[in-house]
Amino acid sequence: MAVECVIKNAAKSIGEGPHWDDETSTLLYVDHHEKAIHKYCPESKENSTIQLDDTAGFVVPARKGGLIAGVRRCLVHVDGDSKKVTKLHEVDHGLQTRFNDGKCDPQGRVWAGTYGPIEPDVVNMPKIGSLYRLDLDGSLHTMVKDVGISNGLAWTADEKFMLYIDSTPRQIYRYDFDKSTGNISNKKVVVDNAGKPINDYGFPDGMTIDTEGKLWVACFLASKVIRYDPETETNSVVLVTIIKL
Repeated sequence: MAVECVIKNAAKSIGEGPHWDDETSTLLYVDHHEKAIHKYCPESKENSTIQLDDTAGFVVPARKGGLIAGVRRCLVHVDGDSKKVTKLHEVDHGLQTRFNDGKCDPQGRVWAGTYGPIEPDVVNMPKIGSLYRLDLDGSLHTMVKDVGISNGLAWTADEKFMLYIDSTPRQIYRYDFDKSTGNISNKKVVVDNAGKPINDYGFPDGMTIDTEGKLWVACFLASKVIRYDPETETNSVVLVTIIKL
């Protein structure tokens, strides 16, 4: 399998949440600690940025124009022309959390989660994060509580299941997904790397799903992308990098 480097030095801190925008044929992603949204055009090779006031967790295009992003503990709308940032919701009041990964479900709802201080380490950090769902009418719903590091999301092609990563226990979960309401139920662990060598499996982080229903998972601290079968938990290494992720 050929692997191509699309953007060299794409982020100064932690590059997160790549999203391909079909409407504009551009790649959206964020530079987490540099508080920036990036928009890369493969045709022109231009990589433009929008500077924010706080950490950026994710970015997705909004249906009516502009962008939806997670900035610190807030969900915001960013105007594509003026770059004006409008707060939509603030979450986790009184907690030291911030948004991490986020994604839209097939119906266009935005799902995004938070995480708290990584102290004393990833495994033993407080589980004070949550996973939220922003509906098309602008209402916000708490979907999962007591999360360590909220991370990758994916939906199966038949829209019957949602896959979700909490990096702290090193597990991937599958939920029954009601596409008409956005509700989830019947949580099941489909990948469990707890206790396995971190050098080999790392911490599951970002995730996508392919046309065969297999999960491609970026593994933090293992320098790998691993492809998992959520039905059998069998896996294969897709990519090994030299620099630690």
